[in-house]
Amino acid sequence: MLGLAAAVMLQAAGTAPSLITNPDWIRRPSGSEIARYYPRAAAAAQIEGSAAISCKVSAAGFLVDCTVLDERPAGHEFGQAALALSTSFRMRPMLRDGAPVEGGTVRIPMQFKLPPQDSGSGGPPTWAQVTRCYAFSFSALEAGPSSDENRGRFAAWRVVYEMKLISEGLKPTEIDARLVSARNAPAAPGSPPDLAACDRIIGSAGLAIGRGLAAMRDVR
Repeated sequence: MLGLAAAVMLQAAGTAPSLITNPDWIRRPSGSEIARYYPRAAAAAQIEGSAAISCKVSAAGFLVDCTVLDERPAGHEFGQAALALSTSFRMRPMLRDGAPVEGGTVRIPMQFKLPPQDSGSGGPPTWAQVTRCYAFSFSALEAGPSSDENRGRFAAWRVVYEMKLISEGLKPTEIDARLVSARNAPAAPGSPPDLAACDRIIGSAGLAIGRGLAAMRDVR
């Protein structure tokens, strides 16, 4: 029942006066970035985890001088993944007399999740299912790019497909090429017949995560 979609749940934490407890994010990691930095060995082994990082905030709103405060389970590189994702954040700069200033420290706990999916056979989605559903969801997005449902579905299947490619040990350039070529992939034996079948495979949890990812930024 475990699948390969991934999500990072993000929030700021802390009580000390020097900590920013309610950051105003103007950029957060995309679904593609989350999938790209999910530890490969952990994804292949279906291991979930968490990490917490502490970062200073530059005058431009970027996170700098980040350090890992905690990671669980240890030894699966979730801390390194969180550090890599820190470069994808940007906070609205704090102002003093109308000019941007450096703005303290922010702590970001991250949870790396592999939500449940159902391939119809009780196991993770097959290559044929993932490839075809990714192509279906891209076609739906092309036909209705302003639809939240289409954006969320494509974001979810893009993450599933990219995690599948990462688990195969492909290089980033190879992954990018496969993401493009698979958008028009023909049907293969055992592939789902339509979008409704794809929705059943990824499940409500996967679709909900996709909608959350799509709300952050452009899903393509």
